[in-house]
Amino acid sequence: YSNLDLEEVIFKNNTLAGTISDSVGNLPRLATFWASFNEFSGTIPTTFGNLANLEELELQNNRLEGAIPIEFGSMESIEFLSMESNELTGTIPSELFSPSLGALRILYLNDNRL
Repeated sequence: YSNLDLEEVIFKNNTLAGTISDSVGNLPRLATFWASFNEFSGTIPTTFGNLANLEELELQNNRLEGAIPIEFGSMESIEFLSMESNELTGTIPSELFSPSLGALRILYLNDNRL
């Protein structure tokens, strides 16, 4: 991505497929990333953890798989985190419940394989 001033990315309710690029972590001002209700697959980029200003992350209703990145514990501004209705596996990282995520108010992880 070349627009480092980008604050919102909304791809919601399309038929987008493929993986979510690791480059998303190179958007320092990003506050909102909505990619729900698509056909995204693969793992969730660990680079989301680089986004100190991210407040809302919607990834629900895709085909994302693998573990929830422990790097999510670095998203200190996150308030809303929705990853339900995917194919996520493993354990729920304790980092999601750390004091550094004190802004987190809503967490949806239902309908996965956790």
